[in-house]
Amino acid sequence: MPPSLATVPFFDTVTSLVREGRNFTLRQIAIIGICQQSKDPLTCADVARELEIAQVVVGRAVDLLEHEGLVKRERLEEDRRKIYLHLTAAGKSFPA
Repeated sequence: MPPSLATVPFFDTVTSLVREGRNFTLRQIAIIGICQQSKDPLTCADVARELEIAQVVVGRAVDLLEHEGLVKRERLEEDRRKIYLHLTAAGKSFPA
């Protein structure tokens, strides 16, 4: 392994995930990272704007993250149209 890669935190993150047998896409890792950095809950539309991709693409990625137990969707009682993404404990500690 080139010495320069050994000092890159992202490389360490991806390497450890692969060793654990967990295969996440860069898109999924980016979604978790965006949610971790946000002080407020985000919608799929918020994340899509941040990543400059279609909202439906984010929705599909979130489906898989939800299945993995990293993200959960919640509707607010005040506005049932909006669905907010919340990281689970596992999502908060995910090395994104």
